[in-house]
Amino acid sequence: MSNLAGKTVLITGGTGTVGQGLVNFIVQQPQSLWPKRLVLLSRDEYKQFESRKRFPAHSFPFISYTLADVSDYHAILDSFALVDLVVHTAALKRVEAGELNPEAFIKTNVLGTTNVLRAAKIQHVPQLLTISTDKAVYPTTLYGATKLCAEKTTVQNNGSSQLRASVIRLGNIFGSRGSIVDDLRKSSTNSEITITHQDMTRFTTSIQEAAKYILEVTEYAIGGEIFIPKMNAYRLTDLVSVVSPDAKISFTSPRYMEKLHESLFSTEESRFTLEREYDYIISTDESVRKLYRKKFNIVSVSAPEYSSEQSAFLTNDELKELYKTQS
Repeated sequence: MSNLAGKTVLITGGTGTVGQGLVNFIVQQPQSLWPKRLVLLSRDEYKQFESRKRFPAHSFPFISYTLADVSDYHAILDSFALVDLVVHTAALKRVEAGELNPEAFIKTNVLGTTNVLRAAKIQHVPQLLTISTDKAVYPTTLYGATKLCAEKTTVQNNGSSQLRASVIRLGNIFGSRGSIVDDLRKSSTNSEITITHQDMTRFTTSIQEAAKYILEVTEYAIGGEIFIPKMNAYRLTDLVSVVSPDAKISFTSPRYMEKLHESLFSTEESRFTLEREYDYIISTDESVRKLYRKKFNIVSVSAPEYSSEQSAFLTNDELKELYKTQS
């Protein structure tokens, strides 16, 4: 666990799945490790109301809220003053919505990331982490393309005004709002469940594991890298059998631009990827890779890419336990 004591931490999208997962993980640590201030910036006043109930001020006086949209630079700028760490999670993420509303996704995911980085540099924030997704690898959707842009923008701004800017690329957060798990949960009483392909696979992690990894990365990130935790995967057919064991499964065909399998790093990126026991680190800077080789027991990656098709699959019992704990 990262020691945040005495620090001011700002989480954009602080009332979303990852943001709230981070807050929950932080408050479960000993009080000696709590930050001096934890600022949750988001644009949804109702989610902020719900978060205040979940983390009441009398128990967690160090948590504060800013109601603002990352696409509005001037609205967010003051919130970055005297901040030690920014975790940028704010994003629009519904794939189908992105195809229908490309301008909105570009405004939030691309321009919003640019604004966050600009504000961090102007306010002399020393460290920033942008949270990304496997959809940014070989992107076939507008959402994936905007997250790829967010990654590139973050890495290219590393070192500006002494800002250490890094990316963490995650797979699906199990049970997050709008995820396949969430959709299946809502239709779990149906007698028939339709999925698009019998061979489809997806990476997954719990929000607790994701939050723990994000905060650990803050301890040693040099800047300019992409961090990827090693993840298990599941077959969608196995997931349906766990969530709706009595339902009949019918198959249609993959939707436009829907992948059968996801990747967490590409064949092209593998040339610049280092592997540790529990994660991968991508950097195109050889001097950065040398530093990581010296600091950790780390080697160049041997796999040509990291695909959910080749990842270790969760068993049905493991899926049942994960579904139980994340419901």
